[in-house]
Amino acid sequence: MVTHSFPTAERLAAVDPNDLGVDCVRARAIHILATKVAAGEIALDAGAELDESISKLLAVPGVGPWVASYLAMRVLGEPDAFLYGCQRLERALKRLGVAAETPAIAAAAELWRPWRSYAVAQLWRSLDDEDEAA
Repeated sequence: MVTHSFPTAERLAAVDPNDLGVDCVRARAIHILATKVAAGEIALDAGAELDESISKLLAVPGVGPWVASYLAMRVLGEPDAFLYGCQRLERALKRLGVAAETPAIAAAAELWRPWRSYAVAQLWRSLDDEDEAA
């Protein structure tokens, strides 16, 4: 039984950013993003044009490549998103013998195209409780 749902963009846009319970940079980013989604300036649903959505996300102050890629993976349903700079992902890759340098990670990730989002999910799942606490 579903007892809670995430607030709509319209509702988040109407909230005072100071009441979001996160630091001011994140609060501002959430508020701007919610306002743009509510106004139809950014589409965050499966079927949205990926490159356009990523470009618009990156234009929001406080939204960087990791957040944009995460939203592409989780919200837009992009099967080939990859989260460069994700520390959990780097820990999982290190356990597989992949160096933590970006070129090594990029080379490994290329092998998983066009399904890198699924690889990310599996790598995250490969972490145990000790890895999670790190």
